[in-house]
Amino acid sequence: HMCTYMHITCNYTMYLHACLHGPPFPQVKTLWGSFEIKNEKLMKTMLRQLSGINLENKDMNLLQHWAGQMEGLPMYFLSYYGSTDTEVVIDALSFAADIYGIQHVIIDNLQFMAGTYRPKTADDRFSVQDDALAAFRRFASARNVHVTIVVHPRKEAHNTDLTTLSIYGSAKISQEADNVMILQNSENQKFLQVAKNRHDGQLGRLPLTFNKDSLTFSSAFSRVTRN
Repeated sequence: HMCTYMHITCNYTMYLHACLHGPPFPQVKTLWGSFEIKNEKLMKTMLRQLSGINLENKDMNLLQHWAGQMEGLPMYFLSYYGSTDTEVVIDALSFAADIYGIQHVIIDNLQFMAGTYRPKTADDRFSVQDDALAAFRRFASARNVHVTIVVHPRKEAHNTDLTTLSIYGSAKISQEADNVMILQNSENQKFLQVAKNRHDGQLGRLPLTFNKDSLTFSSAFSRVTRN
């Protein structure tokens, strides 16, 4: 399966980690490709989410305890940062699937898959993204690995909810994805919207509440039906 996450100002990286490794800590072998946020900063946030507290200036024994808990989670990290060639990333994913049995890959985000190529026009840029998307789709299908790709939305009018048409790039992104989830941020509420669900068809919204101490989101599910 391939899933697309789109966000406005909610911290999607925080939300993804809370979903995957929050209590009761599902044992899903996950490979993070964090091309926008350095792994050191990402892991620091994850450690705070896992412990539920800010561990800075805390007792060293407490820090070591939670570091040991985090070490036991089946998480792996790509060492790439910034713009990277898609072929290089796919080779690394294939190696991880073969050697470590990776079940889930997170790519954050699609806009960094241009590598050293510098597109001259918007059409060139979208073409590069389409090629990268096709490569991730082939990898997901061939290796039976779930791939979650973070993409940026285009700018919309103030207080206007995002839709699948808001994805920055071509329509191929939402067409190829089995699921599209959007982190919405209105003036009154943050929520996760399931905008596409290829296999089940059920759409819905999950209201989100942010906890500043643990840097996590909590949610209560509320279903909506398709017209």
